[in-house]
This record gives sequence, C-alpha cells and structure tokens, in this order.
Amino acid sequence: MNSLSDTHPEIARRQIELIRRLTPEQRSGIAAKMTADAVRLSRAGIARAHPELSAIEVKLCWAEVHYGKALIDRVRAYLRARERLAG
Repeated sequence: MNSLSDTHPEIARRQIELIRRLTPEQRSGIAAKMTADAVRLSRAGIARAHPELSAIEVKLCWAEVHYGKALIDRVRAYLRARERLAG
C-alpha cells in the first residue's frame, strides 16, 4: 500500500476488496458523489474566505481556478451582456 497513507494496511486491503465487489454503476455513483462533495466544499471555502462575493461570483472564482482566467473572463463578459439585454 501507499507508504504515505495513515490507513492500516489490512484495512486498506479490505477497502479495496469491498470496492472491487461494487458494480461499475455503484463505483461511478460513489465517484460522482465524492466529486460533488469536493466541489461543494471548495466553493464553501471560497465563500468563507471572500464573504463579499455573491453566490455567482463564488462559482466563477471556483471555475477560474479550475478552467482558467481567460475562459471565465469570457463567461463574465457574456453574463454582463446578457444582464444588459434583460435589464
């Protein structure tokens, strides 16, 4: 097992055994849930660090970290243009 893990080797072996027994759909479901939790927690961290940001700005900040400033600048410009048309 991984020498950097704090999980006892026997427990890690059992975990792997249990994971291998899951169907592909079950493993995919677990992975999707873990991903959603990670996104939610990281956005919550951004919101705590920047309480002045709106909910949409927190999402845009998160997206900028993961997808790059250039893309999110284009998204922000699109959102501003859409707001002007609606307003």
